[in-house]
Amino acid sequence: WDKRQPLGNITRLRGSIPIEHHYTVGVAGQRFFDELRENKRLVASRCPGCGKAYLPPKMYCETCFRETTDWVPVTGHGTVQTFTILHRSLDEEPLNEPVIVAFITWDGFAGGLIHRLGGISPGDVRIGLPVEAVWQEQRTGSVGDIVCFRPAGQA
Repeated sequence: WDKRQPLGNITRLRGSIPIEHHYTVGVAGQRFFDELRENKRLVASRCPGCGKAYLPPKMYCETCFRETTDWVPVTGHGTVQTFTILHRSLDEEPLNEPVIVAFITWDGFAGGLIHRLGGISPGDVRIGLPVEAVWQEQRTGSVGDIVCFRPAGQA
């Protein structure tokens, strides 16, 4: 089939397909969420072969395909790598206050987390901003156990 050929008239049908889906976090994800709930800390999985550490944790190394059997705490401040400022909800409703969402990484770890930023105005956010987690008092073992990330050193 040659993608460059026109497809002719395409019929579009409106409707819905009822699909039920259950997501399981797996062994690595479960340990990650247990650490959030029980110890208020981020953990990563590290490959015993090449030493690469993954956040969020992975069961197998992407580089050498070995099982990541080592677990290490993620210490230090995270760094904002990129961010966006939301003015509308997922339902396209205007928000009373803008929400800042950032991709945060930590030195020495592959990957990172996407989460909300707090304690900072949209005009003050910048790439390279050091941040730290703000924890819920009551935790359930989900990414929501972190209220947000705020500028490091802000108490």
